[in-house]
Amino acid sequence: MRQTLLAASTLVALACPAVAQGTYTSAYTGIDFKKDCTVVSENDEGASVTMRCNGLDGHPINYAEGDLRAAVTFGTQPAGYEAP
Repeated sequence: MRQTLLAASTLVALACPAVAQGTYTSAYTGIDFKKDCTVVSENDEGASVTMRCNGLDGHPINYAEGDLRAAVTFGTQPAGYEAP
């Protein structure tokens, strides 16, 4: 019984990576801030900007920069969301 359980567990463990490989893909794209983005808000006093950019397959890219730090998030944001 113990050997059967060990053999079954080994087969399941070996099969899982093969199944998972077909479910994920990667894609890389660049952002042209002048062409692909619109300014959502800007603060000259603190030198900060928040932009919404066109992403791959219609997924929006949200870019916020201020005080020499940047944050990038993907997808639509809930109402009242403020970039970190």
